[in-house]
Amino acid sequence: MKEKQPETKEMNLTSLMKDYANYNLWANALLIDWLKTKPSEIIEQKIPSSFPSIKWTLKHVSVGEKFWLEVLKQESTPDIGVFSDRSNKTVEEVFKMIVDNSKELALYVNSLTEINNKRLPCGNSMV
Repeated sequence: MKEKQPETKEMNLTSLMKDYANYNLWANALLIDWLKTKPSEIIEQKIPSSFPSIKWTLKHVSVGEKFWLEVLKQESTPDIGVFSDRSNKTVEEVFKMIVDNSKELALYVNSLTEINNKRLPCGNSMV
């Protein structure tokens, strides 16, 4: 009698990217749901860190995610200037921005049928 082999998922760049994008959406949504239970004063409170508050840290993460989505889509040259944007978004707007960008990334990556190993162009350089 043959011993049944455990099922294995083929691991390739496409499946890894899809897993990452889906995990990223799940983790960001979970984080935002948890942060929504905290007073906005805590989210905006000045802290000694790379960014002046949790809100600014989340905004940076979201803008970075949007930047890399543009790199993956190869539709336009990503605007690095968005990282210096100091617009005063509300806590709720930042929460929505991070979840929306995570959804957009997951939708895009999950729509791909194959991700090959070519280098992606980013402006005048290669990523």
